[in-house]
Amino acid sequence: MKRTIAFGALLAGAVVTPQAASAGGFHYTHKAGVPQAEWDADQKVCVGAGKEARKNPGVPNVYNPTPQSTAAAAGSAFATGFMRGMMRRKAINATYYGCLKAHGYVERELSKDEFKAVRTLKGDALKAKVYEMATAQNPPHPIIPEDDYD
Repeated sequence: MKRTIAFGALLAGAVVTPQAASAGGFHYTHKAGVPQAEWDADQKVCVGAGKEARKNPGVPNVYNPTPQSTAAAAGSAFATGFMRGMMRRKAINATYYGCLKAHGYVERELSKDEFKAVRTLKGDALKAKVYEMATAQNPPHPIIPEDDYD
């Protein structure tokens, strides 16, 4: 499983969601030198797009043109509910990250220790660290190839 520090207002400035991808590890989105106002605007647009995708996870959208099929959800009511939840999470993540990619962001890999250190921060300290990482001029973390995105 991959854990993601998603930058935005979805959950108090940072969201951590499981996301399967072959790159492994932890990651965050990055675009060098983005002013705070532009970063906030990009987050607002992409979080909004993710929320819209949650309503109809099987419907394609501009940032996620190939969502998962609901056919796999056939079966018991429990399995259907479980699959629907998984599809919603996948649709939200794919749309959110697709939107950020369309706005020029890339995903960068973060070590497990760095991830844990960021997750211990709270409130304004967390928001400041997330913005610092997301907009650093020369971040030390490698870019994850697009083929490894989920």
